[in-house]
Amino acid sequence: MGTGIDLFATVGLPINIPYLGLILTGIIISRGANFIHDLFKITEEVKVKRKVENGKFKNLSPQ
Repeated sequence: MGTGIDLFATVGLPINIPYLGLILTGIIISRGANFIHDLFKITEEVKVKRKVENGKFKNLSPQ
């Protein structure tokens, strides 16, 4: 049986089609650790970019 892990829901991107998130998570995990690391790195960069655009982070560069 499966573990029920859904990476999409974990990163805040829920999928409305039942079990699709689980299936895609299995495909992603089967690609290997480097692929998963790169995927999480990209999602983290997108989150930071959104926060900067929304004004939550200001003056990030040293003065």
